Amino acid sequence: MLFTCACSNSNNTLSNHYYQNEQLIEIDNEKLVELEQNKESFAVFLYTPACLTSLDFKQVVEEFLKTNNLSFYAVSKAETDNTILSQTVKYYPSVVIYDEGKITKYLQADSDEDLKYYKTAENLKDWFLKDSNITLKKEESSSKLSNINRFSSLNDITFSEDKINIYVFWGNGCPHCEELFEFLEELTTKYTYFDIYAFEVWENEENGLLMDKFASALQDEVGRKVPYFIIGDESFSGFNQAMQEQIETTITEKFNARYELQTFDFLNS
Repeated sequence: MLFTCACSNSNNTLSNHYYQNEQLIEIDNEKLVELEQNKESFAVFLYTPACLTSLDFKQVVEEFLKTNNLSFYAVSKAETDNTILSQTVKYYPSVVIYDEGKITKYLQADSDEDLKYYKTAENLKDWFLKDSNITLKKEESSSKLSNINRFSSLNDITFSEDKINIYVFWGNGCPHCEELFEFLEELTTKYTYFDIYAFEVWENEENGLLMDKFASALQDEVGRKVPYFIIGDESFSGFNQAMQEQIETTITEKFNARYELQTFDFLNS
């Protein structure tokens, strides 16, 4: 059973998983091309190895990341051939901001105006926020969601005769996903006979492929629109308040019938 009220992935800031650590993540040309083609929203520290200016600026960047709980990618200029980055930024070191695979701003190493932003982490912060929709802290969900594992993996899945499993495929920044999680959280205080496994798909390609396999097995055509979730052998796409009664009824019916998708052969196909 499919419903519509779903979200497509559209961000105006860095993707959420770049707010979870404080590090420079070294990447190569292949990864950079992949990020651009996948329309990721991210930041890159562009440098030249053994360049003293790059080394000095790297310390400023690392201090900025640590202070603001951010992660940037780091890529050598030699690894940027045939990328949007190589076509746009001619001087380095630099910090480059991407929004959905497109460069929106970057530091110009040959510019006297930008020189001050290379000096301190606080100055870099001023540039980072200037004329930008980017935020520095990931907004916390209004719901506690203490009973839901939001970052499941296949290895987390277990089966029990006393419970059924609910599989939720969601996207960071999707408001309908948050509403669904809040509703399911309420149900966990009312019922004890189901477990929830949630897989983020907009920023995790592996989970996206997993969603595709579930949808294919159930003969659903949903693309990467979320939330998409499965209760027993019944699937739902999207979420709104009108669906709450149907979802609750389905959970009860599937538990009473002891139906569970316990065969995962299709995941290995």
